[in-house]
Amino acid sequence: MQRYLTVALIPLLALLVLPADAVGLIYPCYHPDVTPVLDGNVLDDPAWSNIPAATGFSVLGGDFTEAKQTSFQACWDDAALYLAVVCEEPDVARLDPGVHDGGEAWLDDGVELFLRAGDRAQVYQFVVTSGGARASGEGAAEFLRIEVGTSAADASYTLEIAVPHAILQATPQTGDLWRGNLCRNIFTTNSGGDKFTSWAPLQRRFLEPEHFAGIELRGPAPDAARGAAANEALNSPYRAHLLTL
Repeated sequence: MQRYLTVALIPLLALLVLPADAVGLIYPCYHPDVTPVLDGNVLDDPAWSNIPAATGFSVLGGDFTEAKQTSFQACWDDAALYLAVVCEEPDVARLDPGVHDGGEAWLDDGVELFLRAGDRAQVYQFVVTSGGARASGEGAAEFLRIEVGTSAADASYTLEIAVPHAILQATPQTGDLWRGNLCRNIFTTNSGGDKFTSWAPLQRRFLEPEHFAGIELRGPAPDAARGAAANEALNSPYRAHLLTL
């Protein structure tokens, strides 16, 4: 494994108070009202209702990517950490996911997730392709125990991922601060797009734990108004950037 990806996060302004010793950005990870159904259908799944969505992925060592953006939501319960990832992809019809579970998934279109639970030093890396193939890199985790659901639209594809806490050797509690990042590989570039992007800004590669974001495990999902405010706070830097284009 030569490269890696990470789950990074952006401050929630008035909704988030950074701990004094915190490093980097913070994503508020709430407890959903119901367990997500992992079928790639995020809009109709009540589990994702009001869960904050973050976007504004950037190029390695550079600014926000100008094409093929990515957005994600994350939540947790006593069993697992869940992600819903929507990847803009005008070339979706050209995707040809040929990698199978355990193969070189990092060489195919898809995402890479990095997690470090609580005070543990071990970083775990999970790779999921646009076709739903799973693999592991750093930490050599039991990747076949993660669950994946996929779907595709005219100009995007969606991945839903469940990472059981057991394979991270974690027993999460409300208030815990994890570290991580979410990154994306783009190898189908007929319509352009930067090949390697991440939410938490990185410099040279995906495995840069010093630049990981925080994942703050919170209680029940916010109501609609607080969820909308959380989205605004998370994405205001990227939206401000769009106004300059």
